[in-house]
Amino acid sequence: MADTDKDTFECSADEPLDVLALSYSVERESESGTIAQVLLKKGQTLYSPASEGEGLLVARYPNGSTVQGHIKDGTFIPVSQRCSL
Repeated sequence: MADTDKDTFECSADEPLDVLALSYSVERESESGTIAQVLLKKGQTLYSPASEGEGLLVARYPNGSTVQGHIKDGTFIPVSQRCSL
C-alpha cells in the first residue's frame, strides 16, 4: 500500500480504496516521524501543543527553528521567547 519513500498513497482506480489499511499506514508513518519529515522537506510548518499548555503551540519550521505562539483569527502569532522541542 503506502511506500515510505513516496509522498502519496497509491491505489488503482479499478480497485476500491482500503480506508482501514490507509489509516494503519498513516498511523505507522506518523509514529515514525516519516510524515513530519516529508512535510518539513516540502516547506510546511508543523504545529504541536506546547508543554506549557494554556493554548500555546510550538511552530516547527523547515529550517529546524521552533517558536511558541498561538493562533488568532487563523494566523500564528509568535510570543517573544524561542523554544526547543
